[in-house]
Amino acid sequence: MPLYRTPVICYFCGMRLYYCAITKLKDLRGAEYLSPGRRQRLSRYLRQDDRTRCLLAGLLLRAVFGKEKYKRIAVDDRGKPHLAGGDFFSLSHSGDYVILAVAGCRVGVDIEKVVPSAGFIEADCLTDQERAWLSAENSERAFFELWTGKESVMKATGLGFRLSPKSVDVAPATRGFYNVLGKDWFLQWRDFFDCSLCVATEEEEAIRFVPLDPEELLAAIAENAPLAHSGG
Repeated sequence: MPLYRTPVICYFCGMRLYYCAITKLKDLRGAEYLSPGRRQRLSRYLRQDDRTRCLLAGLLLRAVFGKEKYKRIAVDDRGKPHLAGGDFFSLSHSGDYVILAVAGCRVGVDIEKVVPSAGFIEADCLTDQERAWLSAENSERAFFELWTGKESVMKATGLGFRLSPKSVDVAPATRGFYNVLGKDWFLQWRDFFDCSLCVATEEEEAIRFVPLDPEELLAAIAENAPLAHSGG
């Protein structure tokens, strides 16, 4: 269950959640702006929607951070992308949306499209407390609130699936601090169109959603005007 303590609120400019819909990108324009590694990933996808999500994720990073910082994004030995210099970020995509969280401390974001979830109560990833909460909630969205909470923490730690989902207990999926392996993480859930969304941060941060159009991304990239340092 969530922990209660006097929060240290980090308002460096608020956490920003930049997002874009894949339905607004009708082709693969902008692939030339991606890193070689992301272009390789893009070429491996067979489905158009998967290619578009991969492309938009790369364009969001490039537009938000600018050319020079984008080139410095690296992957650590645990597989987590990072950027030296105090810029913390996390990517997620599901359904029609790609989202990039940029925060002033370590952050993990996860979105999942809500689909019929009958039978998910037996999932091995759930703790007994989570299973009991899910049974009491009796809603399609409840499982995805648990899962996005788990995966947002797993991303924020940098461990990803090296950390067992069952070791991350986020019931009752309400805003607050949760202790995972001896460290507190602040979790915030939002309904996000037809998805469930959760963000995990080391400290409490105010959330600001920033909707973007692919044309805005391409324009920012062409002008080399990073969105993270603009008023957008």
